[in-house]
Amino acid sequence: MAPLDTGSADRAEILSVDALVRHFSKRRAHPFAKSEVIRAVDGISFDLREGETLGLVGESGCGKTTTGRLVLGIDEPTGGTVRFDGKAVSGMSAAAWRDLRRDMQMIFQDPMGALDPRMTVAAQIEEPLKIHGIGTKDERRAKVLDMLAAVGLPEPIRTRYPHELSGGQQQRVVIARALILKPRLIVCDEPVSALDVSVQAQVVNLLADLQAKFNLAYLFISHDLKVVRHLSHRVAVMYLGEIVETGPRDALFDNPLHPYTQALMSAVPVPDPEADHQRIILTGDPPSPINPPTGCRFHTRCSYAEAVCAEKAPALKTAGHDQRVACHIVDGTITPRRTAAAGG
Repeated sequence: MAPLDTGSADRAEILSVDALVRHFSKRRAHPFAKSEVIRAVDGISFDLREGETLGLVGESGCGKTTTGRLVLGIDEPTGGTVRFDGKAVSGMSAAAWRDLRRDMQMIFQDPMGALDPRMTVAAQIEEPLKIHGIGTKDERRAKVLDMLAAVGLPEPIRTRYPHELSGGQQQRVVIARALILKPRLIVCDEPVSALDVSVQAQVVNLLADLQAKFNLAYLFISHDLKVVRHLSHRVAVMYLGEIVETGPRDALFDNPLHPYTQALMSAVPVPDPEADHQRIILTGDPPSPINPPTGCRFHTRCSYAEAVCAEKAPALKTAGHDQRVACHIVDGTITPRRTAAAGG
């Protein structure tokens, strides 16, 4: 069952991201080449509450995974702040991050790549407990068995190695390892994209059940909009390092306001062959994050773009149904009018 939206605003805020920036210096082809900067994440802000799932969606290369790595301190931000429980985490010492890891964990996209092929399932799930010095040997073993049961894996699997497991079982082991420390926030980076469709449904339902059981907060990074709609309470849409629209799940899926969000939603297959479903086709490739367009970064592919879109970057403003949108059309700066130049 999909999670409920009701009451999410009453939950305590656990994560706050404000004007977060991450730029990478591109390696120069030769010593005399011009230095170039990749604007992977360029000033995004969002928050996440306890027991809530925020879906982060967008095309490949838009900065979703980099955002997750910044939240967990795997990468250091170029600018902006990340706050967990109201405390800024950027620039913390290694010892402070070690303590915070008990509350913040990550589920990676490739389960086989995330597991050590030389360690048994039990040893990998137990490892975080050893690192943090939690429990005796017998207590840790009991916790591992409890966690295997929680993720739906049989006890005999604890002695197996990753290559002896199916993709779905591998991902359940990764989830069990992430949960063993009882974290409060989990960053899920494309956690089901490497799995078969039938297994995807099992893992997504498992994540929903575990969230209800342990009151987990998920930052759910994905390009699979069907999965995002099933699991998320709220959704944020990224394009070229920026957030262009946020809002409650149903409001954003049923009434997308930004032209880019509309194009994304139109790409979701409709199972009814007789349904009147029109796909919005975007022309051209996404611009390079090394040299993003001026003004609205989507204007080079937008069917409604006017001159102001290339000159002035739209602010993220509140619109209907608690949505926030960065678009000159929505804020009334220009009148919506489809042009022939961009197609759509």
